[in-house]
Amino acid sequence: MSHELGLPVQLTMRFTTVDEFEKWQAYFIRRKNETEKTDYYLAAIAQSVYRTMGGAKTKLDEHLIKFEQPAVRELSDEELKEAILAAFGVKER
Repeated sequence: MSHELGLPVQLTMRFTTVDEFEKWQAYFIRRKNETEKTDYYLAAIAQSVYRTMGGAKTKLDEHLIKFEQPAVRELSDEELKEAILAAFGVKER
């Protein structure tokens, strides 16, 4: 996010609200799944290499990388408590 905004990480963290951060997360998830010109260029290279190595004729779309959402696992109450404490640097006694 800092790279996208051209700001230092500390400055971005200081002035970004939770709501704005969540919107940025949604933006990056959506953007990750978009196919850009560079993706097609690299897919064309992969297709050429594949054909040169004796592969059958393929469609360009078959060489595009498809990203999938990672599986989300529900945390137990104890795991959630540990994660929150760790995030804030709190150590249990």
